[in-house]
Amino acid sequence: MRKFYKGNILSHLLYLSWPMLLGNVFQNFQSIYEIFLLGKISVNDIAAIGIAGTVILFFWSITGGIFNGVIAYTSRLLSQENFKDLKRIIPQTLIVSFFSGFVFCAIVFIFQDFIFSFLGAKGETLQKTKDYFNIAVFSLLNISIYFVFMSLLRSMGNSLTILFFVIGNVIVYFLLAPVFIFGKSGIPAFYIKGAALAGLCGIIIVNIIMICYFIKKGFLEMNIKNFKPDLNIIRRILNLTLPAMGQGLISNLSYFILLKIVSYFGNNFIAAYSIGLRLNGFVMMLGWPIGVSGGVIVGHSLGKKMHERAKVTVLTAIKVYTLITLFITIISLFFPEFIINLFTSDKIVVNYGINFLRIVAPIYVVMGVALIITSSFNGAGATHIPTKINFISFFLIQLPLAYFLSKISFIKENGIFLAISISFLIQAIISVFAFKNGKWLKREI
Repeated sequence: MRKFYKGNILSHLLYLSWPMLLGNVFQNFQSIYEIFLLGKISVNDIAAIGIAGTVILFFWSITGGIFNGVIAYTSRLLSQENFKDLKRIIPQTLIVSFFSGFVFCAIVFIFQDFIFSFLGAKGETLQKTKDYFNIAVFSLLNISIYFVFMSLLRSMGNSLTILFFVIGNVIVYFLLAPVFIFGKSGIPAFYIKGAALAGLCGIIIVNIIMICYFIKKGFLEMNIKNFKPDLNIIRRILNLTLPAMGQGLISNLSYFILLKIVSYFGNNFIAAYSIGLRLNGFVMMLGWPIGVSGGVIVGHSLGKKMHERAKVTVLTAIKVYTLITLFITIISLFFPEFIINLFTSDKIVVNYGINFLRIVAPIYVVMGVALIITSSFNGAGATHIPTKINFISFFLIQLPLAYFLSKISFIKENGIFLAISISFLIQAIISVFAFKNGKWLKREI
């Protein structure tokens, strides 16, 4: 296994990042491809995906928290070559992750009519949203297992294996989605349900292969004894993962409420907002591998008490990601109409989407700075710091601004886009102050 606590930081960062980066490009193309296919059916299908996706973001908060906690925990164990404890925590982490995912899915399934209606889904859009989610829920249960294995592979620095799994998942989706959505070769058209079915098939196949991989490598033993809950280990896992879950839950709760404000402006605006969030997600997912890779190196470095190396790692990661965000900002500002037209030809939606890019894209660079710094805090095990930052930025800043700015007659809908940009700026400013403070370096696990 590569020793990330010594050697060239940029080399380690690129070694860890490029397979993850490429994998996330594939995953985001899958997300964009899904909207592209459903956009051929109707604007209501795009709106339904946006509403269901907003709810599913809460699930990503849960799995993302577990993901960050596992990386922080296992990175230090690996740097100390403590493989005995590593093997003990894997089954316990799977228990925590699956149980958390199950509780989330059960709650949303039971109260789906209220939740989706609250977010503005009505009539045909409500039915389409339910049709999609009621199949996607089984994918989410599989993903709760999948993400544990992905975090372990990242801590080990085995990014190339991750890439193979991701590409396999995306290929299955690309092949099955048009068949299930539009029907072909005797298979009936399932429309929006077909998108969810294609995703479910892909994640089940990848999960089976991944479980076999970890069994073969000796990190996972499938026996009842190993999966008996160990309250001591679970408590240590939760100490890291619960604050990390809070990061996403706070920001996603903000977007959940924000969608309610968006819904007042109709389905066309919901569709444009949904496209805008997917584009933001695309930018973030390009930076996420860099941030996570930096977090892995930070975790390994702190396992050896190398504080200065951890700080240099963060600064190096910021420089790398800034090159990407700056390029995307330029493309978004010069070719906004072309980008939005990739998703829909509806003129009203396109005009809203252009405004989104003109207002939000200029802030991508500072958004990237915040993403890298908070990822490094997570890698250090200081998962509580990004939680506080997100609460201030997305809950205390974004929501009130979106509501009041959208009420101003000459700003209207654009006030929501302005609120998103301003909240990212505040997040970056606070993150920089927290980084310079240095308390994150002293976190003990």
